[in-house]
Amino acid sequence: MAKLTPEKPSYRPTKPKKKSGPKRLRKTRIALKIIAGFAAICFIIGFFLVLIYGHDLPDIDKLYDDKLQQSIMILDYQGNPVNTYGDYFTEFVQYKDLPKNLIDAVVATEDRRFFDHWGLDIRGMARAMAMNIIHGGLKQGGSTITQQLAKNVFLKPERKIKRKVQEAMLAIWLEHKFSKQQIITMYLNRVYLGSGVYGVDAASRRYFNKSVKKLNLYESAMIAGLLKAPSAYAPTNNPKASADRTEQVLLNMVDDDKITKNQMNRALRTGTEIHVQANNPSTKYYTDFVVDQVQDYVGKAPESLIVKTTFRPDLQELAERTVSKNILEYGDKQNAHQAAMVVMKPDGAVLAIIGGADYAQSQFNRATQAERQPGSSFKLFVYTAAMLYGKSPDDMIEDTPFSIGSWTPKNFDGHPHGTVTLREAFAHSYNLAAAHLAHEVGIDNIVFIAKQMGIKSQLAAVPSLALGSSEVNLLELTTAFAHIANNGYAVVPYTIEEIGTQSGQVLYQHEPTPERRVIDEDAVHKMNDLMMQVVKSGTARSAAIGRDVAGKTGTSQDFHDAWFIGFTPQLVTGVWVGNDDNAEMKKVTGGSIPARIWAEFMRPALSQTPVKSIPIGYGFGSGITSGVSDFWNSITGDNNAPPKPEENPAASGYGDQPQQQNENGGY
Repeated sequence: MAKLTPEKPSYRPTKPKKKSGPKRLRKTRIALKIIAGFAAICFIIGFFLVLIYGHDLPDIDKLYDDKLQQSIMILDYQGNPVNTYGDYFTEFVQYKDLPKNLIDAVVATEDRRFFDHWGLDIRGMARAMAMNIIHGGLKQGGSTITQQLAKNVFLKPERKIKRKVQEAMLAIWLEHKFSKQQIITMYLNRVYLGSGVYGVDAASRRYFNKSVKKLNLYESAMIAGLLKAPSAYAPTNNPKASADRTEQVLLNMVDDDKITKNQMNRALRTGTEIHVQANNPSTKYYTDFVVDQVQDYVGKAPESLIVKTTFRPDLQELAERTVSKNILEYGDKQNAHQAAMVVMKPDGAVLAIIGGADYAQSQFNRATQAERQPGSSFKLFVYTAAMLYGKSPDDMIEDTPFSIGSWTPKNFDGHPHGTVTLREAFAHSYNLAAAHLAHEVGIDNIVFIAKQMGIKSQLAAVPSLALGSSEVNLLELTTAFAHIANNGYAVVPYTIEEIGTQSGQVLYQHEPTPERRVIDEDAVHKMNDLMMQVVKSGTARSAAIGRDVAGKTGTSQDFHDAWFIGFTPQLVTGVWVGNDDNAEMKKVTGGSIPARIWAEFMRPALSQTPVKSIPIGYGFGSGITSGVSDFWNSITGDNNAPPKPEENPAASGYGDQPQQQNENGGY
């Protein structure tokens, strides 16, 4: 019998590897030590942050007991009462009495994980940070409702690390101290909702003339929509923006499974009726504007506030009468149904604001909220830049056909005027001359000058900007002219002199703008010369009032907007005329209705004011001025002024940028 032997394996077995347990263990221990060290560092930093920022945290023990809304009393420049906001809205509404639709709308729009997080929503913060990085700017916020309550009630509205740390600490403490129902109740009873009102009941009575308990779904969504930007979305200010925002809130509720699409559609069909509060209409445009700024200065008020302003009731009433008279006289005849006016001192103190033809019909403030094309009134910046770079009113400029790419400007009368002086070109608002001058000076430099003179709106650095293609609002444009009236020194518009409490505590006092020269005196006097000629022999002869006046007209293409901004040594006044739907007016130019309104207002407004000359002596400038150098240095830290255009061909800003086909023939 054969002996069986096992077959040899067909492969060579590998040697077992040496155990690496100790090495792996060492790496694990090192990693754990690093993590522990990092955690310890974070704990120490957190401990010291709590120690540093926590010692002066406000006392929140009485938060839930504070159930009354504070009032805001507005005083004029002499300390006389003008309007009071908020004192008759004092009901603190309990959670059980708040409409479920209102709570759902707020949570769906402001903080969807409100009932799940512990005061800080880490997931929401990460999502917001990612969106902001993707879009390259602040597109989303990560604050929870609890954080917003902490910020609105306890902390001043300042952008500091300390405030953000304290906000987070307070949010965590609030979540520990109160239930979710208590937190959202306190939030909804205290949050600012525009038009000087705090809390959802105050807002409901202000906008719908009813208790918050009676809100329908659409009205609940509208109030929730105000939380993002109360003034911008207030239905009394901007009905269309408010309606669009309300629809977005309803969509949020559908997306969050709070309502169905059918319920949303029914709500949109139902809508609401906005309550117009027309007491003291001659003052409301001004005082509404003031109240919307109060929280930015003092945050949550400890008690009812008294706000002293720069307001002049006599000038406000005169402005209102003048605007109403002219719109009534010319509105239907020339299809010009809206107007706005801003009156200020050369130092920026705003004395009167007319935001529209009739406050009772529309509370939208066209002086501070509407952005429109300024037309040739924007030439202020073109010529100021030219004067800063050494030009003079008697210098010559070509008013001849001019094109850049597809942009071909035209004069208002359709004809070129050959070689003219800068004084003549400005007085008669020749567009071709302004286009040539802008090309020579450089569009980027014109944008720079406009920003230094108070223009906050976005300006597109394209050729048509020289003729007013980018939109601005009346307040900022009037402020720009005030820089010339203020002898070239920086002007920041202001309405509030002092904010105090009823018990006498002063919370804020206006400090004069630090003296900073933006335009040198030589350039100021040259611009005075140019602008006075506009009234003496140019497009604004209707603005003559028997004393020195300097100013500039503006008319956008196809007569959509008409402007006149002018000044004497004592007052700077801007006037805009147009239509809310941007409808074309019937040949209304800046030199017609706006200039007439301006003159009819300024003549009596200055009747008790001594006549004073506007200085026009010049010839002592330095080309690239010390003024330009100073504010160039303040922004760039460079020791050199911006180069002259011939030294920097790229300064024209033309290149390959998109060119707007606007303002071809206005003046």
